[in-house]
Amino acid sequence: VAVPGSPFRRFFEAGDLDVSKLRIVNFTSIAVLTAGAPYTLKFDLRDQFGNSCSNHGIGRDDTTPLVVSLQDLSDEAAPDFFPTTHVQNDLRDFVTMDITVADVGAYRATPFFFGEEVPRTGFVAVVLGRGDYNEMLRFVSARGLLRYFTGRVDHVPECCVGKLKKRAEIFVYVSPKQITVKSAFLVFFSRTEIAFKLRPTTRVTLDGERGLEIEDSADRRIRLSFQDNHRDVVAASISTMMLKNFGGSETFEEKRAFFYEKLKFKLFGHKSRRSVNVSVHRDDLVKSSMQATQGFTVTDWTQMFVLHFHNEQGVDWGGLRREWLSQLGKELFDPSRGLFARFADHDQGLVLPSGERRDDFGLRVFTFAGRVVAKCLVESCYEPACAAMVNARFARSFLAQLLNLRVTYKHFETDDPEYYRQKIQYVLENDIEDLELTFSEEHMQGGSLVETELVPGGKRIPVVDSNKELYVDALAQFRLVARVRRQVDAFLRGLHSLVPEQFLMMFDENELELLMCGIAEIDVEQMKKHTEITDGSSRFRTTLDWFWFIVAGFTNEERAKLLQFVTGSSLLPALGFAELQPRFKLSARLGQDSLPIAHTCFNQLHLPEYSSLEEMRRCLKIAIEEGNTGFGMV
Repeated sequence: VAVPGSPFRRFFEAGDLDVSKLRIVNFTSIAVLTAGAPYTLKFDLRDQFGNSCSNHGIGRDDTTPLVVSLQDLSDEAAPDFFPTTHVQNDLRDFVTMDITVADVGAYRATPFFFGEEVPRTGFVAVVLGRGDYNEMLRFVSARGLLRYFTGRVDHVPECCVGKLKKRAEIFVYVSPKQITVKSAFLVFFSRTEIAFKLRPTTRVTLDGERGLEIEDSADRRIRLSFQDNHRDVVAASISTMMLKNFGGSETFEEKRAFFYEKLKFKLFGHKSRRSVNVSVHRDDLVKSSMQATQGFTVTDWTQMFVLHFHNEQGVDWGGLRREWLSQLGKELFDPSRGLFARFADHDQGLVLPSGERRDDFGLRVFTFAGRVVAKCLVESCYEPACAAMVNARFARSFLAQLLNLRVTYKHFETDDPEYYRQKIQYVLENDIEDLELTFSEEHMQGGSLVETELVPGGKRIPVVDSNKELYVDALAQFRLVARVRRQVDAFLRGLHSLVPEQFLMMFDENELELLMCGIAEIDVEQMKKHTEITDGSSRFRTTLDWFWFIVAGFTNEERAKLLQFVTGSSLLPALGFAELQPRFKLSARLGQDSLPIAHTCFNQLHLPEYSSLEEMRRCLKIAIEEGNTGFGMV
């Protein structure tokens, strides 16, 4: 590490190996093995601070420090400890090991290092026979090929109640993009009941001998069972297709690096960029920028813009381009312009397209806004060290729509907290039949109060306890989706003109915000200074001391995820925590060694008691990582 102002260099040695920091490189929660063939695991070695550290000669003597316990999912017997066939440490900071499983089936695999379980590295090993494995690879590699399996429904999701029955026979179709469940009438006349798009947030869980559960980010869940080994083939196909589509990345850093690499190769291959001159007026940045780029092709947008500000002498060596993107984003997404709006009437409200404003540019300005966001991603993929970030705080429902995820009433909690507290929460938690609500909504349009049906014939459908969850979901579809559909579609046209839709599918809405808007530096001392403590008991004091010790040791990305978990956004106002409203709060909750709970409406984190600092660290990390766990396969 170079010392500023000095010709000398300092070198720092990493500490001792910390088992809790061990990670499997390119970890996936479902690993697909061939019976009798070796499967290689590569471990990244780290010290307690996360620094790469030496492998200490592991595997160079007769000891076997790395072993894997394997337990058949269909058997409750104690697990077998499976020694590695060999351990190799040719690379200084890594150790690789091979495991070979002779029998087909599904196993719970847990790595141990010198007898100590390595946390957060357990996975399910699906072992296929060579014939099934080769057939699965052929299916995954073929374009446009569809494969189906016969199964039964063990758990019916709410959206299919009345259409599917428990223990009913179904066809499960697997394709590179989605899993489709159809009623088993006849293969050629079957009816689609529910479909799950293959995303990193799609959870696939193997249970018992033949059970398989699928769940998506909209909380839709179905449990299926299969005959023979079809369950394992389905799970192996899904896992392999996700590895192919999303690069086998589990952490945000790995997914971002894979995204940058894939986008750069798609746009440029091995070619360098050419310069494209762009001349704009600072006093009317949006209009002049749209006019300056009006005749640009998609190829022009991917090239290196050289910015010239009217009546300014600055020469663009990259700084003016970054300033232009930052200021342009700030003006485009500023609610005072009317293009984007926020539900909350303060500076920290999250923005989404406005369905009211009729701008001179019409929908073209939203297409332009999408192209500006895409340009930021293009600049970041070409020069990751100088990543261009979007200067905005986007609403969660808007981010979900950019990823084609289903918007639900739960998005109100972050996007419109007041409406969530006053109406959504009240409807869900109380008997509302006396309110005489119907599936319709009154709202202002063109200065007049109008009533819109949320579903066909909604004015005649009363809201009762049995359908009130459908009612609040219909409210979300109307207020957060239908009213801004044309604007969102225009934005997506601009975004996808440079960045293919499938490249973004590896992220969820929280990670998409981090990708587009970046992570601001989070000052722990400022955070501590402006945090409100709602419990002054001496018992909670220990919990607080541990909390601040853990947060101080977090990376900036982990702090951003904590902020996102508690407030709904990874970004802070201009003046940091001092300007955050409501204030960041820490409260005690009943229980011990359980996960903390966040209420984003109030920017409040509830912490239970913990038996040790390490247990608190473990639970806190699980909480902030939940929903961002790569493929989501358990």
